[in-house]
Amino acid sequence: LPNRRFAAVPPRLTQIRLLDEIDETLAFAQQLQDAGCALLAVHGRYRGSPMRRRDGPAHLDQVALIKQRLSVPVVTNGNVRSGAELVDSLLLTGADGAMTAEGALDDPAIFAKAIAHAHAERSRLAAERRRAKALKAQRRDGRHLTEEEAAVVRGRKAAKATLAQIKAISSALPPPPSAAPPPPFALAEQYIGLVEEHPPPGGAAALLSHAVFHLRRLCRTPPSQSDPWDCRQDCDDALAC
Repeated sequence: LPNRRFAAVPPRLTQIRLLDEIDETLAFAQQLQDAGCALLAVHGRYRGSPMRRRDGPAHLDQVALIKQRLSVPVVTNGNVRSGAELVDSLLLTGADGAMTAEGALDDPAIFAKAIAHAHAERSRLAAERRRAKALKAQRRDGRHLTEEEAAVVRGRKAAKATLAQIKAISSALPPPPSAAPPPPFALAEQYIGLVEEHPPPGGAAALLSHAVFHLRRLCRTPPSQSDPWDCRQDCDDALAC
């Protein structure tokens, strides 16, 4: 009977922060897995308190230890402000996925950029390995390598290991986007259209609060292709509705 009852329960997906000691965190993560957790997301910062707020980068090295301990998928969270940093967090932790809140608020295209970066890194590392192999053969034939070329040969094993990780990551991703992601102010304009079509509950005050918050995050990056004054006029029009 217990087996039948729990068989109908949906998979348990859990998110945690780090405890004060890594041994405590590892034990807690193991207990969650033993209790039926099917996927664990780990925010690589300690639990907050009045005496300890967010300070410094997330401890992704501890997320890596949790990933090594568990057999269920682990998702890393923290230190992701760009597509490149998202891929770096996967490489550093060995996690099965990455999540971000602040990064996506600042750049809703962050995941598209991460996909493009992963595929680009795969191509770059593959070319670096081919070059290292060719340089090693030239050195064997008696050619004197420059210091930069010798460094490429010395780094071939590290490049091979990273390439294996990048292949595993990029193979699970869709192909890279065919076009570059929209610039920040173009994304802001898309957001304004969504706000007009799907206004948040709570009336005009809630609309103003939500829209201003998100537009400030989206438009904090200096525009490269869009006119900020055009975007500002669109923002004013949306907030006046």
